Amino acid sequence: MLNSQAPVFKAIYAGVRPARIVTLIDVNDKEWVDTCFRVIEWYSQMWGGQYNLMIPTDGDSIQEEFWFLTEAFDPDYIFIYQKTMLDLKLSSPQKYSSWLEKQVENFVRENPGSERESVKTSIDGQIQYTKIDAFSISDSLTQDTSTRLNPFHSDGGVGHFVHALDGVPYPLTSLTAILPNSNVSTIYDLQVDSSKIIRLIIYSISGLLSSLKTNLSKQIGNAHQLGHLRTVTPETWELEDIEGKIEHVEYAGTKLENLLRFIWSEERKRSGVGNLFECTPFSTAMVGLRYYYRGHPELWRTPGAFPHSNICH
Repeated sequence: MLNSQAPVFKAIYAGVRPARIVTLIDVNDKEWVDTCFRVIEWYSQMWGGQYNLMIPTDGDSIQEEFWFLTEAFDPDYIFIYQKTMLDLKLSSPQKYSSWLEKQVENFVRENPGSERESVKTSIDGQIQYTKIDAFSISDSLTQDTSTRLNPFHSDGGVGHFVHALDGVPYPLTSLTAILPNSNVSTIYDLQVDSSKIIRLIIYSISGLLSSLKTNLSKQIGNAHQLGHLRTVTPETWELEDIEGKIEHVEYAGTKLENLLRFIWSEERKRSGVGNLFECTPFSTAMVGLRYYYRGHPELWRTPGAFPHSNICH
């Protein structure tokens, strides 16, 4: 028999969220602060990047307290940060310069008649492929991540390597695809004159723009080189428009002290600095979002609560 009960209509609310990412870093890395800068830069150009994690490991195991954080976060993808000579160039320019000169000297000595400047340019242009160490993840740790986390990799475990100033690979979403469709008008690039640890505290909250600016410049340069700008396609103008949204803000002295007090007190609604933090790289990375559903379900109780974002006008 057919059910004679009247049909009931229900509203279904659906939305999208960015992928959750964990990046594994070498627990024995002596320049770990600089490595954290590089990962923060990578996350800052990624939609949803603000809440992604960095987890230290020796390649064979992860400390249980970090397993607790990782399992609670429930990542979709796991990447490995691999250092190259580009890391040395970004973190220690003088050391890198000395290394580069030695490489040029050795090449010219072994190849008489070589033009020094051409050799230098060639070596400098390949440093992103020159590994500094052999940090890798063991098969046993890969199996552990597959069993305990089940990320979206083909083998169910750890995914690809990420390097300094890398772009955002598929299937992750770059902000260059999001920003042209948003009403973000300003992104503040904070320049902090202080020690590395202080900068790390600040940038872990604000984010860093270096990777976004680098990859925007590459995309715009490629568009010019291919002649796309001659036909004035919307895509190329959108890239230049994103680059035009970036404003530099310098922090030192008393101004830096006020910034630190603001971060440590977590009084985000205070005027001045509070307004600034609505326009940082990490805030921009969350355009169209608030927090992930699992962490803040109360944001979903009101119909129409998604999407939300703090937009700087």
